[in-house]
Parts: sequence; C-alpha cells; structure tokens
Amino acid sequence: MTRPTTEDLERLADGAPPKGRDYDETITTLAREVLALRKKLAAAEKVVEALTWYRGNVSWCNNFGPEGVTARDRLAKDLGEKAQTALTEWENTND
Repeated sequence: MTRPTTEDLERLADGAPPKGRDYDETITTLAREVLALRKKLAAAEKVVEALTWYRGNVSWCNNFGPEGVTARDRLAKDLGEKAQTALTEWENTND
C-alpha cells in the first residue's frame, strides 16, 4: 500500500474521491484528521528544532573564551524569535 500524498488527502477531505472510487464520509473525516495530524507533527518538529538550538547555545553560555561569547551573541541576537515562531505555528495547529 502506498502512502497517500497531501494532494490526495486534500481531495478526499474536500469530499472528492478519485475517479472510479466511492468513499463514504468516514474516509473524508479520516483524510481531514490525517492532514491535521501532519500539520501538528510538522509544527512539533519545529518546536523540537528550536529547543535543540537553544539547548546547544545555552550549554556554551557559561564558557569563557570565544565559544561562550559566540553562544551568548547568538542568544542575544535571536531575542526569542526561534521560540516565538515555533510556538506560534504550534498554537495555530491547535485552533
């Protein structure tokens, strides 16, 4: 069995089955749920990516020398933007 493409799922979610096939409302509902879950997964991956970036930089902040300076500069320049972007996307998938 092949994995349905996003385009296939969107078509099914809109209630338009492929030619020659007949689907009931259960398939349409499942297609909508799969699309929503894919969006949530993508948003969750961005949250994990942002947290990983922060962990990597925070772990170097207390170091003396160029590594510590670089890590502090990265965090200062970011101003929480990576977190805000990831969290906003996550929140938008949970509306």
